[in-house]
Amino acid sequence: MAWIHPPGSSLVSRFVENYWFLARPQSSDRCQAPKLIPNTSANLVLTPPLQQHLYFSGTKHYSQQGSHLVSSLTQALEMKHDSELVFLGIKLRPGVHWLISQCESQELLNSIREVPGPLTSLNDLVGETLNEAQTCHQLDIALEAYFCQLAIPKAFGVLERTLSILTTDSGLLADLPYSRRTIERSFAKTTGMRIKQFSACRKLEDLLIGILALSPDDLSWPTLAQEFGYSDQSHMIREVKKALGKTPEQQMRAKDVVIDVYGDEFSD
Repeated sequence: MAWIHPPGSSLVSRFVENYWFLARPQSSDRCQAPKLIPNTSANLVLTPPLQQHLYFSGTKHYSQQGSHLVSSLTQALEMKHDSELVFLGIKLRPGVHWLISQCESQELLNSIREVPGPLTSLNDLVGETLNEAQTCHQLDIALEAYFCQLAIPKAFGVLERTLSILTTDSGLLADLPYSRRTIERSFAKTTGMRIKQFSACRKLEDLLIGILALSPDDLSWPTLAQEFGYSDQSHMIREVKKALGKTPEQQMRAKDVVIDVYGDEFSD
């Protein structure tokens, strides 16, 4: 059982990209150690309090029980969980991890953290059978109450303006009413990444989603490299292998990654 749904509240939509839910029975034969792909958004992962979670990235490993926050990722993160899973997730927009935690920039990437104190009440919404419409409505109400009283620092506003430009043309950054130094410092402070690194991570995320959406017969690696802005096929292969430990072709066969944390891979 899985679903992904955008917030119904315009206020919450400023800070949250979507809500998602996954329930996987113990008998499921799905991949038992899927990977989270590099992405620019953190996720609040709400689970039953005794549910165990293990995450691996290179030589690092994280052990977590119950709800937690998965940061933005610049490299793949392998997951190992109890065979029976229940997750309610909140995919945060870039910079919101910093906004709700105010942690240092080096703590915003490739980490697993506790849910910030004011949001721990969201754990009460986790259950084995969640009605999509009712749960999304309850999340809207709870998060509206939280975000409407949250002070919004200038750095987050600069990030929002910068991201609105990056989606169209990075060359337009000069049109923003801030110095380049202010833009770069605000971006690094709120995302943990430089603008160039952020754009590369988002490009890789889009590429991997694009690859998984295609059938093997429709794949053309040179075309994909050109479409997603890589200098050539070799450049694209190097970037994918650096992030996932596999070439795009090997990843296409493995199909062991999950999009938007869990939703697409575990959906029928």
